[in-house]
Amino acid sequence: MAYEIIADAATPQQREEKAVLRIDNVVKRFGDNTVLDHISFDVNKHETVAMLGASGSGKSTLMKCVNLLEQVSDGQIWLGDLDITDPRVDSDEVRARIGVVFQHFNLFSHMSVLKNVTLAARKVFNWDKE
Repeated sequence: MAYEIIADAATPQQREEKAVLRIDNVVKRFGDNTVLDHISFDVNKHETVAMLGASGSGKSTLMKCVNLLEQVSDGQIWLGDLDITDPRVDSDEVRARIGVVFQHFNLFSHMSVLKNVTLAARKVFNWDKE
């Protein structure tokens, strides 16, 4: 399983800041099949990160773990100072702080693209459509 993490160049000050997302030795197994094998990286404020890998290499599984749609088998995921892999964490609160667009997504056909894109902000944060 090969991952390539691409991040834009951070300034020295940004590198000193605490990571907004920390993936620390994350392991995910489905039975005897290890899909994620001790994956670790940080995402700092103002960084752009892309995950590249072959089909079936675990990219979507990692994103599902970050969004708490899958539980990690081992390791921790930190969102700021919050260990979101703690079983006591409120998954709805975590999901309200994370936005994920999966490769296979479906828009609501009865809504415009703009309404589809702003739906979460209107429903989760009660933002006015204007």
